[in-house]
Amino acid sequence: LVATYLGAHTIPPEHVHRRSAYVDLVCSDELMGRIESEGLADFCDVFTEKTAFGVEESRRVLLAGKEHGLRGKLHADQITQMGASRLAAHHTLKRALEPGQPGVVLAQGVPVWMGLHPLNGDLSH
Repeated sequence: LVATYLGAHTIPPEHVHRRSAYVDLVCSDELMGRIESEGLADFCDVFTEKTAFGVEESRRVLLAGKEHGLRGKLHADQITQMGASRLAAHHTLKRALEPGQPGVVLAQGVPVWMGLHPLNGDLSH
């Protein structure tokens, strides 16, 4: 069992017209700083989907989590293909696979073999 901060699962109805403000709150020192200082979670998880968080919003959350010592997790391209698998590859797969593990399959069915099958393209943004 691993504790995970999932403040970025869906935009609450009261924030639908203020998405950026909600992402700011999710990423804030008030929330993530407390999670870090009290050791409340090891991971920061984001649901990246058209009905939830976009790729750039998800990137903001993952980077804020990283700044607060949280490892990133991402629900990527589960319903709609929007490029979130590339973000997942960049932010999670590098650390998710332990040495000796054969690989992982992304939502689109693309096998990624760490160290054996390099990903093409710039995944940093």
